[in-house]
Amino acid sequence: RGQARVLGQARGGTRQHLLGGQPGDAQRRAPGHIGPAIPIGERLERPAFERLLNNFERSEDTPIVLFHLGSSYYSLKKHEEAVKYYSRLLEEYPSSEYVKATQFNLALSYKALGKLDLAQYAYQRYTATAGTGETTQSAYWEIFQIQRDRKDYDGAIATLEQIRDGAKLGSDVPLEASYRMGE
Repeated sequence: RGQARVLGQARGGTRQHLLGGQPGDAQRRAPGHIGPAIPIGERLERPAFERLLNNFERSEDTPIVLFHLGSSYYSLKKHEEAVKYYSRLLEEYPSSEYVKATQFNLALSYKALGKLDLAQYAYQRYTATAGTGETTQSAYWEIFQIQRDRKDYDGAIATLEQIRDGAKLGSDVPLEASYRMGE
């Protein structure tokens, strides 16, 4: 976990070959994006992604393929495509190990598209199941910013209270949340 698994040989060659890159290409991940990144070459084209998905359709590796396709499209700033693959993963594989990371990344994609209602909903779904941790705190801060920007001050204050109450002891988070409540 945390690293891209090797999917092995596919009908057209290795996973790297199907992606259009060369072995040893650096992995890329968008800032704030969570989960493993797949190795990608400089010239990724839609047919390469589609071949990859077609070669692993309905296998045990389909969730990871969908996750990586969404992540790669997000990195390429093709957010509508990222949403398509993330949404498919969530709909077709709701018990996959990639659901939590997918939910967070889906929220980032919606935010990048300016679909703030959908972004807020995706962040809220993430926080409802993700437990505690740095990424959960980040999701709460994102929810707060959306609420504040929309002038939903009651919602923003409630979110700040969740941030403050859920923060680790000894961190600066409770102080920052309390400060922002006073803004």
